[in-house]
Amino acid sequence: MHAVFNHGGDLLASAGWDGTVRLWETWTGRQLVSGPGAGPVQFSRDDRLLGFSGGVFEVAAGRECRGLHGHRGKKGPWSVDFSPDGRLLASAGSDGVRLWDPVAAEGIALLPVGESTSTLFEPSGRSLITWGKGSGLHFWPITPNPEAPSSHLRIGPPRSVRTLLLSRPSVAQACLSPDGRTLALAASTGQALVFDMEKQTQKLLASGQPDHSVVAISPDGKWIAAGSWRRRGIQIWNAQSGATFPPLTGSAYAAFSPDGQWLVTDAEQEYRFFQVGSWQTARSIPRQPEGTRGPLTFSPDGKLLAVVPHYRPSQTAARLLDPWTGREFATLSLPHPEMVVRLCFSHDGSQLAVACPSHVVYVWDLRAIREQLAALGLDWDLAPYPMPVQPKDASPLRVTVNLGSRRAGSPGSPQQALVLYSLAIALNPFNFQTYSQRGLAYARRADFPRAIADYTMALSLMPEGDRQRAETLLRRALAYRQLQEYDKELADRQALLELEPVEASVCNNLAWLYVTGPAKLRDPSKALPLASNAVERSPDQWMYWNTLGVVHYRLQEYPQAVEALERSLREGNGEAAGFDLFFLAMCHARRGDASKAKDYYNRAVKWLQEQQGKLSAEWRKELTEFHAEADAVLARQEKP
Repeated sequence: MHAVFNHGGDLLASAGWDGTVRLWETWTGRQLVSGPGAGPVQFSRDDRLLGFSGGVFEVAAGRECRGLHGHRGKKGPWSVDFSPDGRLLASAGSDGVRLWDPVAAEGIALLPVGESTSTLFEPSGRSLITWGKGSGLHFWPITPNPEAPSSHLRIGPPRSVRTLLLSRPSVAQACLSPDGRTLALAASTGQALVFDMEKQTQKLLASGQPDHSVVAISPDGKWIAAGSWRRRGIQIWNAQSGATFPPLTGSAYAAFSPDGQWLVTDAEQEYRFFQVGSWQTARSIPRQPEGTRGPLTFSPDGKLLAVVPHYRPSQTAARLLDPWTGREFATLSLPHPEMVVRLCFSHDGSQLAVACPSHVVYVWDLRAIREQLAALGLDWDLAPYPMPVQPKDASPLRVTVNLGSRRAGSPGSPQQALVLYSLAIALNPFNFQTYSQRGLAYARRADFPRAIADYTMALSLMPEGDRQRAETLLRRALAYRQLQEYDKELADRQALLELEPVEASVCNNLAWLYVTGPAKLRDPSKALPLASNAVERSPDQWMYWNTLGVVHYRLQEYPQAVEALERSLREGNGEAAGFDLFFLAMCHARRGDASKAKDYYNRAVKWLQEQQGKLSAEWRKELTEFHAEADAVLARQEKP
């Protein structure tokens, strides 16, 4: 028996005692071809020939379709995206986000951010976004190495952003507008969120649907569409006003056309085109009668519509259709049946990536396919793809990842994390990043005293100007809050304000503590400039208006309080109405309007009853206190 790999590592040739030479696919173990022959076997330097005793095989490279294997964990990847120049491909799965060289079909980096369901390159190519239930939302800067700018990229350290979503979803998807200004997040909790990339502000969108697992955004960032694998109907929002529209006919998947005129959904028997804005059905394309719901996407120029006819495992990866006539240009077939969950074209439209949750991404080189079709007189009647721009440096692309405070191989459970971080501390007791990470692991186990001790050690070892100081102070403040050591929480939030005096969320959170914390710490006069600064910098954040309203209430400035609270209630779309309604009830009670006070109070109690089981422990605690406070205020006002 004799066996040898090709230089790319994706093929294995073997010669057995039975006088047969076989060629195997390395990752799947699938036999590709066999023929008579004996060993030894050997590939040529370019892998195009396979020599053996008695003959030579010509080996086709098969670069028209390349399989990228490497993801681990439960399932995934769930999302894929090309960098603007097409030199990088990112895929998000259970083990984090992997980066690939799609031309060489090689994995070149792993971002160990935990379970991730979406990854997106910003249009400038200077940042990568990662998002998912195990990782949260992160932005990774991408910069060229000055010594080798065309062949060596540096990614990280990541910037973590806390979203306004009430809880971490089991499924979370993201979509970025083509101009990079608007990021839409959808979650299985039934929530959706719009993130303004320029202002770095967030807006929660109300929904009548129970969950969302797929999201799309219009090219101008004005419209958001979301669907679910568990139900039918596409939810539509106006991203600017938050207004919702009756669900459109369709299943989980929807896609906006690049010109922004159409939204396409996968209905029962057809692909239905809705006119954007009016949401009226304009036309449709029949689908295969035996088909089921599946992903769909437009090519960047809008000339192709790629659809997956089967959500269940199938050998059909995608059908490429003319979106105007429904005429099929090509069917792309997989080596064996797979479930396809995501499609993505490269920015020049010449490559199509397909994500399969069996740990593989397939990439079709449509340019190479059409060149061969053209030689046979069978090319599609579309303009040829532009020739790829070759970098001056032909060296293989390299990526160096800077994890910052995140450590490679971040363990999934707190217990695993404690073991590994404790070992790392024993080996290097002066690494502040490791103390910070072990503190986070202790916090995940609700061991807040040990978490605080590690955060304190990290802060003592950390350079004064290190940008991780703010995040560590915030984590320690939250741990103090869990232990109800509010004076220490206040001290950390004040220190955080000194580091980030213009950060809206920092100002808002300290103001909130000044007006809702223990009586001995309350100081609404200090809270007023902080809350005012927060709404001035982020006027579209309803949560900040709620804080300002509570501040005015504590200062007995009831007209100003009502104005701010009403705005919070209006713009919050019911996401946290109880926080507004209880204080509005108290405002009107203080002003002597018992009827209005009772009306707002009853609405608050009804909302609270409807939210049972949906609120976080901290929100339940705060709302219970506000409920009791409102009871007392209204009772005093009712006494003769």
